[in-house]
Order: sequence, then C-alpha cells, then structure tokens
Amino acid sequence: MAQKIFIASDHAGYELKNTLVEFLNKKGFEVVDKGPEDYQKDDDYPEYIIDAAEAVRDEENSLGIVLGHSGQGEALAANKVDGVRAAVYYGGKPEITELSRKHNDANILSLGAGFIDDEEAKREVSKWLETDFTRAERHKRRLREISLYENRKEPEVLPALLASNQEELDKELEKVLEYSDIFHVDVQDGEFVENDSLDFDFDLPEYQRYEAHLMMERPLKWIKQNLNEFERFNFHIEATNNPESVISYLKDNHKEVGVVLNPETDLSEISSVIHEVDVVQFMTVEPGSYGSDFHREVINKITEAKRKHPEISVEVDGHVTPENIEDLREAGADLFVSGSYVQESDNPGQAVRILEEKIEDK
Repeated sequence: MAQKIFIASDHAGYELKNTLVEFLNKKGFEVVDKGPEDYQKDDDYPEYIIDAAEAVRDEENSLGIVLGHSGQGEALAANKVDGVRAAVYYGGKPEITELSRKHNDANILSLGAGFIDDEEAKREVSKWLETDFTRAERHKRRLREISLYENRKEPEVLPALLASNQEELDKELEKVLEYSDIFHVDVQDGEFVENDSLDFDFDLPEYQRYEAHLMMERPLKWIKQNLNEFERFNFHIEATNNPESVISYLKDNHKEVGVVLNPETDLSEISSVIHEVDVVQFMTVEPGSYGSDFHREVINKITEAKRKHPEISVEVDGHVTPENIEDLREAGADLFVSGSYVQESDNPGQAVRILEEKIEDK
C-alpha cells in the first residue's frame, strides 16, 4: 500500500504545491491535496495547514508537506496540532531535512517556496521521505518529554457524590456546590458492585457540570434514560462485552466518554478503544468499597499509560488524599475524584482547596 502524503499551502506556495503533487504521484505516493484548490492571493493559510496537520495526526504512518513563502507561519500553524512535529526548510544546509527525520521524527516538512526552486524542493522532499527516525533512546526520550508537556492538562478536583435517595444527594451537593463546577456522580446497580446508588428519579441543580461513573452491568440502557443530565459518562470496561456500542452512542449524541479500569485490570483491555474515549479513569480502590485501601500499584499503571499514550486524559478515583495526590499528578493524572476525604471533612471547601494546592504547577 502506498504511503499517504497530505499536502497544503498558502498562495505563495500554491504553484510549488501543485508541482510536488505531480512529482510525488509519479513516485508512487498516495497524495491528498488539502488545498487550496485554486490560487487566492488573500487566502488565510491556517485553514488549509491545520486541515493537513490534523489528517497527519489521525492517519497512522502518514506524513505531510506544507508550503508558504518562508514556511515559518505554516510550521507554526501545523505545530499547534497535538502530535505534529513540523520542521522548516527554506534553503541552506541540505542536512537539515535529513536530521529532522533522523533525530526529531518530524512528520511534516514545511517548505519556504519563496527561497527554493522546484528542483531543490524535489531533492529535499525526496531525501526527507526516504529518511527514517533512528529510534535512538536519547531522541525517543526527548520526544516523550515534549509530548508529555504538550498534552499536560490543567488539573481538576471532582468532589464525588454518592446517594441512595434525593435527600442524601441534596446534602452531599450542599457541602461542595460552591467549591467546584464539576461533580462526579457514582451510579451503582447492585450487580456489578454490591450496593445501589442513584437508582431513583433524581434531580440535579442546573448550570453545573456532571459526569456519571457507571458501576453497572449493561450501562447503555441507563445512559439512554439519563442522557441529558450529564456531560460525560464513564463506564467500566469489565462491565460490557461491546464497549464500541456505548462509545458510538455517546459520540453520536455529542457526549464525552470515559472508560474505567479496576485496579487489577490490565491496560491491554482498553487498547482497542483508548483512542476513541475522552478520559481513562483508573480506580485506585475496588469499586463500591468506600474507605478501602489505596492501591499504590495503580500509579505505575498510570505512568505506563501516559508513556504509551501521552495524549490521553487520565482520571483517578478512590481514596485520593493530600498524601497521594502529588504522586498521582506526577504519574500523569489530570482529574482527581475525591469522595470520603472531602465529604467527611469538617470543612469540605477547605479540603477541596488543600487538594488543589497540592497539584498546582505540578
């Protein structure tokens, strides 16, 4: 199968783009032209460049070429897309293009069409496409560090709500409502875990953000019944034989999706869906066992997940306290669910602030 090359330009690179499309097609590549389709002197290149960069990000083993007068603005635009590593060439030392692949694993080459002619462009593009990443450990390590920084998200503390009736739910909300704008609501069916919760006709205050943690078998039925109450639904990979159907339904209805792993569940269990979900939630206690021991080994699992998939958002749930939250953040967690530590505190607001302060600037 021919390697796919996505290509785009501004008006200054338009003619050279067309030349390279023809050149690369003749060399046997599958070239996808992301525009512009015709010359537009006053075009805004970010539209075309970002479209090409997103295609490179989404298409495994593809590469991209973008062009402008100097190639600088195009590289800046492309590099705003997560997972893109765009290098610039507008003449000078010919080893620049080769090194961008060998040492930096560049997946987009940005050419300064105003400074190189057709033959130089063809030569450098050919060399760039023929050069592979060396995979030397020092280069892989540096790229991992860049990816971790690029994908590091602002941390959030989510107070957890657990209730078997509306009165309990109201009391739990009253304790924390003014201290957060997103809340983690535990839903239990008495099958997947021993207890029941939120198995009543509940009412949640408007103008807040809620995620549902579905500790239940067959979660899709409950999701359909309560779709409009939550912005994100986190379901257990252990509780469904068809996670794709849950993800597809939620995505079709413009909802965020989280997949949850119990402490003993291997990361490989979510390998087929990890790039389809918005959040991966790691349980650091056994689900449904409130106040139980914290599983420190899960920290290593989080570290492994972020190393393999630096782009994912990681949520942790279970006995999150000031004593372990910094280690969880260091491992790569972004979202921190705290139930008993916050809810049982004499001052829930202060408890939330203590957790937040522990992970500020981490």
